[in-house]
Amino acid sequence: MLTKTHYLAYRQCPKQLWLALHQLHLATPPTPLQQHALQIGQDVDQHARAFMPATAEPQFQTTLTAADLLIRTDILLPHPEGGTHLIEVKATSRYKPAEHLPDIAFQLHVARLAGLEVRQVSLMHLNPACRAPDLSNLFVITDLTAEAEQQQVQIAQDVAEMRRIAAETTSPDIFIGKQCQKKSDPCAFVPHCWATPNGITVYDIPHLSKQNEEALRQAQIVQLADIPTQVHLTELQSKFVTFHRQQEAEINRPAIQVELAQLDYPLHFFDFETISPAIPTHAGTTPYQQLPFQYSCHILHADGTLKHRQFLHTTAADPRPTLVAQLVRDIQPEGHIVVYSKQFERERLRELAVAFPEYTAELESIIGRLWDQLVLIRNHYHHPRFNASNSLKSVLPVLVPHLTYKTLGVQNGGQAQATWAKLIASPDTAERTHLADQLLAYCHLDTLAMVEIHKHLLAMSNEQ
Repeated sequence: MLTKTHYLAYRQCPKQLWLALHQLHLATPPTPLQQHALQIGQDVDQHARAFMPATAEPQFQTTLTAADLLIRTDILLPHPEGGTHLIEVKATSRYKPAEHLPDIAFQLHVARLAGLEVRQVSLMHLNPACRAPDLSNLFVITDLTAEAEQQQVQIAQDVAEMRRIAAETTSPDIFIGKQCQKKSDPCAFVPHCWATPNGITVYDIPHLSKQNEEALRQAQIVQLADIPTQVHLTELQSKFVTFHRQQEAEINRPAIQVELAQLDYPLHFFDFETISPAIPTHAGTTPYQQLPFQYSCHILHADGTLKHRQFLHTTAADPRPTLVAQLVRDIQPEGHIVVYSKQFERERLRELAVAFPEYTAELESIIGRLWDQLVLIRNHYHHPRFNASNSLKSVLPVLVPHLTYKTLGVQNGGQAQATWAKLIASPDTAERTHLADQLLAYCHLDTLAMVEIHKHLLAMSNEQ
């Protein structure tokens, strides 16, 4: 059977459709973060059901088939003028036409082939203006009937092409490209299709025009070394390509020395971990609002003394009141606060100041002392082994190779979110302790990594 999932895979890449039908064993299993996202979707579906009045006679998760096509609708309602109102529920806070319209249009196509008189199709998504504890306006329903109707001829053509591809004994000959790297719905077959390319590819070139991208894809050029001279690149792009071809680090030691000399001790190396609940449960919060539940803070004094402070909330209650109360005690009134990507921490601190005005003075002091280690790396320390990324996970193995995330149970922020959600839901004491230890170890390494990077930069910039 060809499902909606297959159709969306086909739209992203016909080869993905063929692999999903014939070689599904090549797909990578869902990551903990993807599994967490699936759980969020299920939670939103349950709230959407509760949002429907029983008098509307809703039908949930109805399976419809027509020949070799199958869909499972989220909600079916009797339409006041006769026929059916089909509603698709999405765990997003806005309508995304490029993602949502093909989904709904395909359902309309199959539902009608299955014999349903569909009079209206709508998208039901979370309302960003909803604020807990009042969830009466949790959802927004948008009528997309006209838009979905306009897609029906294209859907029929797409289905015919899907059937042709499904009948083939070999996969379509489609070269790798940016279609493989869709962030909202990453392809599970990327490790299979990208088995050959190594390191930086042409798709890492900054601001590459669609014309150049398509020309390189048609020529099946992936590696930077294979870019022909007739491809016109901007000055920035040419520098990027030359840098990664030469494989030589570019380090501005004098500039690094000047930047580091401006820091006031004690230095606080600080990092938040946050959760973004789709359904707001704490007073005053909105869908997907970032809520800090953990932080780590290494404090480096001028004499080299290093101390550590940390916080981890471990219940389903609002983590912010106890977190902010300890935060203003742990961070001293003097000295810079070193973070990696200042905008994120600054926004969380500002949100805390709004939610807890009694701590405004302390939080504004912290905000005023934030210093971004990422900016220094981005501006003055370029290394080919960063693999075109300045993230902490890319920089640390190069500058401080004895520290690694690879041995940790939690290795990135997405896993931290999923682990914390599991922690606060678990009734098992041993499991809760294990999960808490994993979270503490991860956040501890985030700030220790910044400490060791700072020491490396300091020593290197002072070399004669």
